[in-house]
Amino acid sequence: MAFASYVGMQSIGKHNQPLLVGAIKRALAAYETYEESPRAARAAFVHSLLSNSQEVFSQQIIVETPRGAIAWMPFASSVTEFLDHYPGAEVEVERITNAFLMTKIIPPSLLDQASLA
Repeated sequence: MAFASYVGMQSIGKHNQPLLVGAIKRALAAYETYEESPRAARAAFVHSLLSNSQEVFSQQIIVETPRGAIAWMPFASSVTEFLDHYPGAEVEVERITNAFLMTKIIPPSLLDQASLA
């Protein structure tokens, strides 16, 4: 439930479907693989959710307000908490490519010229 609250239904996954839907489907499939062992099944479910949760950083969620656009900061709050501050606002979700994300996270001094291009 904490994962669902954090990513909400607005977050999108790789296939332009809600991130939560795809993550839950994959976690259930992992659970079913180990269904004969409840402990292993729970571990597979949680592991799958955690490995899919990184997709939340491959998107940008923005609300349009009369003062301008405001972007969600994933380390500051859940997407549901963020959107609760702007009821009725227009929400835009955009996927970010891994290359763009890499240049925002890794210091430029560690990247070679080809990577920066």
